Amino acid sequence: ETMVTSETNRDPPTCPCCSNPWQAATADFFAKLCQECEEKPDTKGVGLSRDNMDFEVHPSENFYQYSNGNWMKNNPIPSGYPSWNSFMSLRLKSQEDCKALLAELEEKLNANPTDEGVTDEGKKVAYFYKAAMNEIAIESAGVKPMAPLLELCAQAAKCKDNKEEFAKCLGTMELKYSVKPFFSIGASPDAKKSELSIAQVARGGIRLPDRDYYFDDDKEAQRAAYKKTMALLLTLLEDASATEPSDEAVATAEKVYELEKRLAENHMTKTENRDPHDTYNKMTMEQLMEVGDGEFDFGSYFEAATGKATSAIGALNLRNAKALKKVAEVASTTDEDTLESYFRWLSVASCAPYLSSTFVNAHFEFYEKTLQGTAEIKPRWKRAMEFTENSLGEALGKLYCAKYFDETSKERALA
Repeated sequence: ETMVTSETNRDPPTCPCCSNPWQAATADFFAKLCQECEEKPDTKGVGLSRDNMDFEVHPSENFYQYSNGNWMKNNPIPSGYPSWNSFMSLRLKSQEDCKALLAELEEKLNANPTDEGVTDEGKKVAYFYKAAMNEIAIESAGVKPMAPLLELCAQAAKCKDNKEEFAKCLGTMELKYSVKPFFSIGASPDAKKSELSIAQVARGGIRLPDRDYYFDDDKEAQRAAYKKTMALLLTLLEDASATEPSDEAVATAEKVYELEKRLAENHMTKTENRDPHDTYNKMTMEQLMEVGDGEFDFGSYFEAATGKATSAIGALNLRNAKALKKVAEVASTTDEDTLESYFRWLSVASCAPYLSSTFVNAHFEFYEKTLQGTAEIKPRWKRAMEFTENSLGEALGKLYCAKYFDETSKERALA
């Protein structure tokens, strides 16, 4: 005998104006899409809002436009951004709040640099942001801040035949300057044992978004713009007032591009890179050394890049063995001059947003305008805020929470 409960036996709820039946689990959601009978909530912005929808478009023709049309109409993409959404508007609000917070800290420190009411973290964040806003000093310095890194590029290229020293130089680039020739490393949860973190070895060494940009026919315009940007930034390293790339830099850029293209050949496609099985290859450091047939000293690289002995690093996950084999081949067969130019290119491409305006503008024109469609560069204070968030995010976040998100806010959020 089958028992029928009152829950399964009841009639599904219906819309009072059109008699459309709804499943109980989804009734609250779909009933709100019916214009005639929805009651306006007392609190604006809570739940679904018909104000954001475009009822001039039939949902069967363009459901996205139907659902979001009015919101998009009322929220055009700001000129300094490639895209926009409600979360971005929240981010902008938090940046405005952080700006006010840092202005308050600066005022206190200007009045009294030893103000005991400002924590060491507060001083660190305030001085960092102030330095990032000091355009006069940045313009005056030009490319000088890059001198130690460029020296390291030359040193790495010269010792290419000494596997241990070569790997140490590249690891130092990663540790000190976040420049990642050939591949990148990091740490994240082990995909098959998420309570533990594991060292990750991933593809890298290219400055276009992914391998498709090197091979797809419809990316030819981006490739041409990329080579021109590469040549211009390499020229600016020699002459910070240049407006056009030199002939020598154009020829160098072509060689560096071909090196990157060789690396990209063995990179996974975006689809392949999402495969959780193909990108999980757990191994020891000894096994990693074997992947490159001994042509690259991964142990010395990890020690220099992390400051830890290889025995302390433990197991690794290699996301793409084929790409890493290519790294060993390219690193061992490329001539010294091209290697140095490649390292210099990766370095200037990484550092350009923080240098003088000629570097900043060249970087923006390609990486934000050409690739992303951003209409104009963000104002200095927003870029300085992003630098501060990226470098001192934990410290800035602590200050932000103390001022704008105290314990009572947390209690309301969890209620």
